[in-house]
Amino acid sequence: GRDPATPLAIIENGTRREQRVITGTLSELAQLVEQQQVVSPALLVIGEVVALQSQLHWFGQRPAAAVFAQPLTRLA
Repeated sequence: GRDPATPLAIIENGTRREQRVITGTLSELAQLVEQQQVVSPALLVIGEVVALQSQLHWFGQRPAAAVFAQPLTRLA
């Protein structure tokens, strides 16, 4: 098996406004899922790629759709 210290990320509700990312190691997986009350849909990413999470944190930015969701009277 893999080294218990292998990094992992649990991505809950990926690409949705309520997306949540929980990081840890393989040895902590069961504990993280229970403590953080992870629900479906969730994706598990395992390996060194998890270290890129801070660089790929695009979902924390306000989506362009939120800007255009203003009533037309406010845009005039």
